[in-house]
Amino acid sequence: MADTNEMNEATREFIGQNYISLTPERIKEYHDRGADLNVLWKDGSTLLQKLCHMGQGDIEFLGILEKIKSLMENGADPNVKDETGWSTLDYVFDSGETGVVEKLKLLAPYLNEESLDKLKETHPAAAKLIEGYKTEDKAEQ
Repeated sequence: MADTNEMNEATREFIGQNYISLTPERIKEYHDRGADLNVLWKDGSTLLQKLCHMGQGDIEFLGILEKIKSLMENGADPNVKDETGWSTLDYVFDSGETGVVEKLKLLAPYLNEESLDKLKETHPAAAKLIEGYKTEDKAEQ
């Protein structure tokens, strides 16, 4: 975790929140106040990584996909690695089969080439899905 003394007030407040209760609107408010949405929390992962690690029951009950979408729209970076070197995609696949496709669809437009190359090696079928989502996203623009 980063030194809290080096964080702005909004970022310190952001990581002090119960991340489960953060709404998409509050995420946007923190972004607008200048919070670093890619900051590592006490456990060494980003909020995006935490949310992408949650299973299907949590996704539906806690509105996880809406929170992930809000993070992505407000500048969260899925390519950031945690303290152990895991990327957001590692968290998606470690969460089990449930919700993987929905999470990948939200992350696809924001993944860099390094993340995509790693995905092609570790999960080729998922890489094809993401390439399709990236193509759809470009067609919509």
